[in-house]
Parts: sequence; C-alpha cells; structure tokens
Amino acid sequence: MSVNTAAYRNPQLLNDLSKEFGSQCVVLAIDTRFEEGDWFVYLNGGRVKTDTRTEDWAREAVERGAGEILLTSMNNDGTKQGFALDITGRLSRNLNVPVIASGGAGTMEHFSDVFEKPVQTLPSRQASSIIKKWKYPT
Repeated sequence: MSVNTAAYRNPQLLNDLSKEFGSQCVVLAIDTRFEEGDWFVYLNGGRVKTDTRTEDWAREAVERGAGEILLTSMNNDGTKQGFALDITGRLSRNLNVPVIASGGAGTMEHFSDVFEKPVQTLPSRQASSIIKKWKYPT
C-alpha cells in the first residue's frame, strides 16, 4: 500500500502499517520540489509546501517502517526532461530500501541516465509518461 500526506501528518501510521502488514508492503510516496537550495516535502499532490527536507522525512519514514520510497520530483514531473538524479541518487545511496524514481522521464535515454550514471544505485524507475505515449500516441 502507498501512503503520502496521511503518513506525513501522522507518522505513527508507518509504524502501525509495517507492524500489521510488514514493511515490504508499505510504500511511502514523497512529492518533492527543489527550491531555496534544497529539496522539500510537499503534500496534497504537490500543492502544499512543508518546511521538512526530503532527506530527513525519507530517513524518518524508513526508520518507522516504510519499505520503499516512491519519489516524485515536482520540478521534473510532466516535463519529460529526465529524472531528478541528484535527490533520487542521494536517497538511494543513503537508505536501505528501494527508491522508485518518478517524474520526468520522456525518453528511453532518461532510463539509461538513471541506470548508467556512476553516482546512481537506483533499483526502480517509473515510466508512466513513456508508457502512455506508447499506448496513446499523440
């Protein structure tokens, strides 16, 4: 199951879900935006900014039982200009759970970037824009 805003507002939810279902079933979705020199957590589908740094929230969430992070860069989402490699790579290197890159893929080369950049150790990627293009060409 995937949680986002509800878990941010009530972090104990992550503890409870992981205890009940196992951390392998708990995916924390984080909407993030780069501004003022850092990445910050956003809520309500990326509409409400918090003062929490993305790395801090992700670390706490994993400590509480999140078994995966679905990270969506609001700066990149919908642009088809590529993933936010910096924040995705930092989380992947510093957390002991899979990080799913989301937001920004527009070409197959963007997936190559994620797999081949030496700083990246990303186990998962999301390809919704590309899949929609293949399924529903414009």
